[in-house]
Amino acid sequence: MGILSDILKGKGETLLAPADGILLSVEELPDQTYANGLLGEGIALQMKSGTIVSPATGKVTLVMHTGRAICIRTESEAEVILHVGLDVAEKEIPYEIFVEQGQEIEAGDVIMQVDLEKLVASGGLPIIPVVIANSEKFTLSEPEEEVVKAGDPILVVKRNNKI
Repeated sequence: MGILSDILKGKGETLLAPADGILLSVEELPDQTYANGLLGEGIALQMKSGTIVSPATGKVTLVMHTGRAICIRTESEAEVILHVGLDVAEKEIPYEIFVEQGQEIEAGDVIMQVDLEKLVASGGLPIIPVVIANSEKFTLSEPEEEVVKAGDPILVVKRNNKI
């Protein structure tokens, strides 16, 4: 039955780094919503590039009107939230979005471009929290590497319940 069958049997699904950067614990973030796990468990990435790729194969379930956040439902039904840049709510940062709600995407597809220099110059933090909104249904692995390139594996998401 392939990958979906393996995922449903509990073998897990690997999420990829959405950009080049350095992995951080979400608990370290200055944004308490993420640091306290209010949106779910996950990991964060300090961006070193402005090209953002999809961390998983799945369906885009939401593109925020600000352009800074995209939600993806993966093949294992994990609800992945990518929030590109922290402390930029009132700032004009040019985000170019390449996906739309309802679109099917593949892991590694370019989904967004952000002007990283303008984000940092405006006082924004070049950080992407990558959290699983429904993380109570999953076990998340610890990443093995700290410095990653876009598309490198960063997290294994494994369903807790048997199907």
